[in-house]
Amino acid sequence: MLRRIFHIASVIVLAILALILSRETALWLFFALASITLLADIVRLSWPAANRLFVFVFRGLVRDHEMDRINGSTYVLVGALLTLILFHHPLAIASLFFLAVGDPSASLAGERWGNHEMGRKS
Repeated sequence: MLRRIFHIASVIVLAILALILSRETALWLFFALASITLLADIVRLSWPAANRLFVFVFRGLVRDHEMDRINGSTYVLVGALLTLILFHHPLAIASLFFLAVGDPSASLAGERWGNHEMGRKS
């Protein structure tokens, strides 16, 4: 639950920042944030002590499969940056708001109804 709340709040903050900042400023900010998280992932995955510290500090937010892979937050930030680069500014902002609500909602729906197979997918 903590992970979902953090996801919703952080993506809403990104969307609000994109809304109140100019497109250029938002691009630079998102580029900096994505770069920092990617660099942090590279460091923690290359240095076991850093990874243990990261997992300890963010224990309520890190999924088991992210302990030895790039963190989901990095993907969200890179995706937000690419969204701002590729799409008209208002559309990018709307997309971030949809991500903030849609991704956690899909996760909840998957937990509730995801055990029904449709072809080879749940």
